[in-house]
Amino acid sequence: MEQSAQITIDQVDGEIARLRALLNGREVRKVNIEGFRPSAVLLPLQIIDGRPHLLFTQRSGQVENHKYQVSFPGGGADPGESMLQCALRETHEEIGVPPEHVQVLGPLDEIFTISSYTVAPFVGVIPHPFEFNLSQIEIAEIFSVSIEHLLKPEICSVQMHEAPWGNIPIYYYQSDRHTIWGATGRILTQFLHLAYGKPID
Repeated sequence: MEQSAQITIDQVDGEIARLRALLNGREVRKVNIEGFRPSAVLLPLQIIDGRPHLLFTQRSGQVENHKYQVSFPGGGADPGESMLQCALRETHEEIGVPPEHVQVLGPLDEIFTISSYTVAPFVGVIPHPFEFNLSQIEIAEIFSVSIEHLLKPEICSVQMHEAPWGNIPIYYYQSDRHTIWGATGRILTQFLHLAYGKPID
C-alpha cells in the first residue's frame, strides 16, 4: 500500500528521520562493469509547504551527453573521490548548492546506463527556500515536482527497451511540459518504490 506523501510542518523532522533510517538500513547493490565510467547523482529533496518535493534539472544543449534531458545533478567521478563526494561536487557545480548545505540521507542502489556509466544515487535534503546558481554551460533550468504528484499512476508509463544485455523497462513520468525518463526515471522509480511503496510494473 502506498504511503501518503503529504506531511505537515510538524512532521518534517520525522519524515527526514524515516527516510534516513530506511536508506541506511539496507544493503546497497553496487555495480562494477569493466569499461564503464563511475558516476554519481544527488536526488535533492526539499520540503515545500509541508510536502516533500524532488528537484530536477534540464540539461542544456552544450553538454556532451543527454542534451536537453531531465536529470538529477551529477556526473562522472574524478580520480580519488568517493561516489558521495562526486554527487555533492557535481551538485555544487551544476546548481550552486555547497556540500555543507546538503543533509545527506543515504544511498540508493547503483544502476548502469546504455551510455557506459555506472551511477550511484544519493538522497539529500536541501533547505527551502534556496537561491540556486545554475551552471550556464550545463543546466538550462531547475524545477521541483511534489512526491504526491510523482506517485499518481496516470502520470507514469512504462516501455520495454531492447538492450545488448536484455530487455529493460524505461519509465516515463510527465510533469507539466517536462518528461522524466531514462536513467533518471529508473532511479526515481527505485526511490518512490522504496520510500513510498510505489508498485513497480
